[in-house]
Amino acid sequence: MVDSVNIQDDDGNTPLHLAVTSSRADVITYLMGIDTINDCIVNKQGQQPMEASSNMDIVQLLSDLRTKFVEVKANELRLAFETRDFNKLESLLSDARVKELLDINGTDPLTGDTVLLEFIKKNDVQMVRFILKHGGDPFKRNLNGRLPIDSALSPTMRKLIKESYGLS
Repeated sequence: MVDSVNIQDDDGNTPLHLAVTSSRADVITYLMGIDTINDCIVNKQGQQPMEASSNMDIVQLLSDLRTKFVEVKANELRLAFETRDFNKLESLLSDARVKELLDINGTDPLTGDTVLLEFIKKNDVQMVRFILKHGGDPFKRNLNGRLPIDSALSPTMRKLIKESYGLS
């Protein structure tokens, strides 16, 4: 079944693109409130809805609504990682909009580590496998310049990381 809120016309425009080009703040706010909306879809001109407007008020509205979405989903991801809720993680990480706007390889501003590195330090093999399967980058250094392999202390963890590097 096609999700009609994200359906594209012959020019690749979604209903959100059309609302943006018409400067319809009320429609934009409504559409952005729909759980399945994806404001990252590009039209045939290569533009996301936010890029399809020259009206700065509309661009600001979209930016604010996107920021709220990112904050909510980042908190959901953080909680799902903390509680090891693999079903919630799977659901979040398979969402096209979440994948576009949130980076599983982002660096935590407090620790300087990626989520992969955090779970390597905890020696959580199951979570490390999950993160690697979902795009975790074993070559991404933390803010101190350390690679994930540098923090892998157990033989099992070192083997897992080496396998992700393509080594056996």
